[in-house]
Amino acid sequence: MPSGHFLDDVRVDYSCHQDLVEFAGLALRDSDADALLGRAVELVAHALGVGHVEILQLVPGGAGLVVRASASRPGAVNVGELVPGNDESQAGYTISAPEPVVVDDFRGERRFTDRRLTARRVVSSISVAVDGAGGEAYGVLLAAATSRRPFTRDEQHCLVVLADLLGGALRRIETEGTLRAAEARYRTLVEALPIVTYVDELDATSSTIYASPQVESLSGYSAAEWAADPGLFVTLLHPDDRERVLAEHARL
Repeated sequence: MPSGHFLDDVRVDYSCHQDLVEFAGLALRDSDADALLGRAVELVAHALGVGHVEILQLVPGGAGLVVRASASRPGAVNVGELVPGNDESQAGYTISAPEPVVVDDFRGERRFTDRRLTARRVVSSISVAVDGAGGEAYGVLLAAATSRRPFTRDEQHCLVVLADLLGGALRRIETEGTLRAAEARYRTLVEALPIVTYVDELDATSSTIYASPQVESLSGYSAAEWAADPGLFVTLLHPDDRERVLAEHARL
């Protein structure tokens, strides 16, 4: 999608398509939320050529938004800064806005009164909401320039697409983290029990999915050996039981 690229707020020809493709790849595989947020602000700064980009996250309990990642000129980094979450600020206003919020010139802006951005000499800005889990908003992606400039429809669309990719990636990372925590709790519980837990697939060619550490004291073989040898359990069957067990295994 053709658009304008502003390097330090100076316009040159550029397409943000390549940046979106790069970020889409990161969004699919990266599991480090902080690294993903950091790369997102860098890509937006590069794609739009603006001097300040930040991602803000809603603070639980209505305390506002906190800056989670920032790409800005030296001396203006503001990670951790708390921003009003209501219509007082552009970020707060954006949370409930149905489309990108564009400020052509802060000197004539009347929708919000917070002057945090003008204190950084911001003149023009654009912001979009980032969706979180369960239909709730995660926060806001905001880009700003220190000279007056328009944000084209293509640039607005570029920012919306990137915010959608970011929101999807953050939801995936949260889900994966929840699953890892659940697995850790399961393993802690299972490995504390005075019994053996053994999980296998009903496929003679497969290996053991899981064997708890207690299996070694019972069988003489470690959990790693059980995982490596799919036929190990057969060698441990009592000869009188072997035919019946293998027949039942095959039937299942």
